[in-house]
Amino acid sequence: PDDGAWYVNFYNGLVDSPNKSNNYFYVRCVRGGQQSTSFINSSNGTVTDNKTGLVWQQGEPGYMPWGSALSYCNGLSLGGSTDWRLPNVKELESLTDDTRYYPAVDTTFFPNAYASVYWSSTTFAGYPGDAWSVSFGYGHVGSSAKGYGGGYVRCVRGGQSGLFDYYCDDDNDGYIDS
Repeated sequence: PDDGAWYVNFYNGLVDSPNKSNNYFYVRCVRGGQQSTSFINSSNGTVTDNKTGLVWQQGEPGYMPWGSALSYCNGLSLGGSTDWRLPNVKELESLTDDTRYYPAVDTTFFPNAYASVYWSSTTFAGYPGDAWSVSFGYGHVGSSAKGYGGGYVRCVRGGQSGLFDYYCDDDNDGYIDS
C-alpha cells in the first residue's frame, strides 16, 4: 500500500511494512544499485534464477504442515533432478518482488503462486516451535508455528556457492547449520 514502507526488525529479523507515519524507526543508509531477478523458464517444470543460481519448482504441491513440506521437497524428482529441498528463508525471500503485491512474486514465471504464507526450512531462533515463512501476499517475512495448520510450498535446488551458505539448513533438520 502507498502508506506503508518496508522495515527490518534487527531484534528478531521480521520484515514488515507499517504505516509511514510511524516515527519510531531507525534509519540505515546504503549505496549501490538495485538488484532485479533474472528468471528463465526451463520448460521442464522449473525456473532458474540467474542472479542466485537457484532452480525453483515452477508449480507447487499446495498447502501442508511444515514437516510434510520438508519431506515433500526432499523426495521430489523434477526436471531430471532429485536434489530438491525446502528453501531457507533468505532463498525464499529472494523470490519476492517489492514492485508487486497479491501476489508479490512474478506470476509470469510462477503463475499459480498464492498470495499466502510459504514455508522455509529455517527454524525461528527465538521460538524453535516456529519456522521462518514468507508471505507472497505483500512479501512480509515472519514466522509460523510448525505444528499448527500449514503453509504453501515451493521447492528449490542448487545455488551459487557461498551466496546463501550462512543461512543454509544443509541437512534439512530445520535448523541453520554453522
